[in-house]
Amino acid sequence: MNLDIEIEIGESDFKNQICKEINLVIGDHYSDRKTTPKFIIPLDFQEKVREISGETNYQASRQISNQSAFGITFKEKGVIILNSELFKNPIDTQIRANFYHHEYFHFIYEKIEKEYNLSTKKGQYDSFVNFYIEEYNAIRHGLIQAIRGFDNQTEPFIGFMKMVSEGHFRNLTNKNLYYNYLKKEISDYKNRRCTLEDLLCKIFPKIKSYTLDLISFDVYNEIASDIFHFEVFEDEFFNEKSRQFPRILENQLGNNQELYILDQYFKNFGITLKDTSEGLYFEIDFV
Repeated sequence: MNLDIEIEIGESDFKNQICKEINLVIGDHYSDRKTTPKFIIPLDFQEKVREISGETNYQASRQISNQSAFGITFKEKGVIILNSELFKNPIDTQIRANFYHHEYFHFIYEKIEKEYNLSTKKGQYDSFVNFYIEEYNAIRHGLIQAIRGFDNQTEPFIGFMKMVSEGHFRNLTNKNLYYNYLKKEISDYKNRRCTLEDLLCKIFPKIKSYTLDLISFDVYNEIASDIFHFEVFEDEFFNEKSRQFPRILENQLGNNQELYILDQYFKNFGITLKDTSEGLYFEIDFV
């Protein structure tokens, strides 16, 4: 497979080296696919994403959630954009292989478009879960392929996996980032300083961000468990209720198990969803 690769950084020797690397890493993994993406490595990742997506407010680094993007796929436009930061020391080929395969998974993923009845608990739950299935599997795919593609794990790759695992865990247990924020917003609601609609608009983006940290940590911690280990502890949000959520994304549980896990997951954040004769009801409790 000879991929179409556009590189805006470095001299000709560097560009040739990266082209060879991407083609070698990807190899024939996806040769059965009818279409192939164009890889773009721009000088300015954020600006290139804004240009191609039309999202003028896109931020590659989201300081409010301690999360950064190193790649993004626009399947409908046939492109994968990689952050030029990936091509700086100490990041090596094995680390980049993870991102190459991660983004390629997004490109080949056959997403089933569904309509959800968001006026029901099932509709809300299904919409929430399906939002993460693709990303969860892309993270797993990227890491697994990066490990399988090399005889041994490089020191930079081991350090990278540990850094990512620890980073997501720090986010998950950062009280100012999640717990204190939700505690304050729920307190304001309970004291009638905001409406339910305002509350949900404020806390659901935080819950989604927390969930992204959670599934990322879960995958890295599981796959790297034979390579390194570090101690974890539980707190108000990071506990048995929340740590069960990624099991739903593996699609190996029965409906009753999934429902129980989701009920517990949202209760962890002070939210209980109930179907009533008058429609969907959100019960809010202090956290």
